[in-house]
Amino acid sequence: GGGGGGAGAFDGHDGAYGTALACGCPSRGYLSGPRVRSASMSDALPTPAHAPASTAAGSGHEPAPGGRAARLALLFGPIASVGFAWWFVGALASFTIANEALAAGGVFLTFVGPSVIFGPAVLGPNSFTHLTTESLVAVTVFFTCVTAFFYAYNFDLLERLPRLGPWVHRTRASMQATLDEKPWIRRFALFGVGFFVLLPLPGSGTLGGSIVGRLVGLSRWGSFIAVAIGGSLVCFVYGWFGESLVRFGDAHRLTTVEKVGAAAVFLVVLAVIGKWIGRRRRASTAGR
Repeated sequence: GGGGGGAGAFDGHDGAYGTALACGCPSRGYLSGPRVRSASMSDALPTPAHAPASTAAGSGHEPAPGGRAARLALLFGPIASVGFAWWFVGALASFTIANEALAAGGVFLTFVGPSVIFGPAVLGPNSFTHLTTESLVAVTVFFTCVTAFFYAYNFDLLERLPRLGPWVHRTRASMQATLDEKPWIRRFALFGVGFFVLLPLPGSGTLGGSIVGRLVGLSRWGSFIAVAIGGSLVCFVYGWFGESLVRFGDAHRLTTVEKVGAAAVFLVVLAVIGKWIGRRRRASTAGR
């Protein structure tokens, strides 16, 4: 599924451009700034005949944010928002709770992803002392929106980092393969990207969703909106199951192992449903 990393790791058809424009998300290409020269970046994005002139000309770039001040704001703004949220929760409730929320956000950014919501349901007070399932849903939704914004507006900078860049290139190539296998994502553009992040498919986290959004031609804003909505819905679904598991576990005195098994079965069922929906959409698109 969507989210930071864990339960869901990451994540030419002319129809994407028309749909993106219809949604108010101008299609302008993939990244801003100069490209890093590597084999994985050599393949250019598809450029339909009716695409904007800058794209059709082969630039494949959305203009970079204007000025150094704007770039710094987009880079450090999401980080500052996390600091402000930490201070706000600390001032409103307590800094003990704020520190736990920040720790939960850090876990969300690892391979665990939105599965951190299952903490109280599976581990009880051994996971977080002051955070309930509802609290963790709020934390993960916040970090989903922050990371979606950061990736949408700073992805080109990630590609230029010496050690991270090659890994980002490989992730981009993987997402391109996903688009080739699931053309319905490109066909429905904005809604397709959001649905892709919502489904528990390989690569369908906030990073993978942001890459797919750029590949199908969404603007940075359009990519952010699609990924944030899809990822937030994932958090709400996980929260619903986590709260249900808390009530069921208390009523039937389930052990920790049984709760872990129940959570694992839930994730497997979501993965199966996601694969089934993906295959149906692929078959439907291929039949047109």
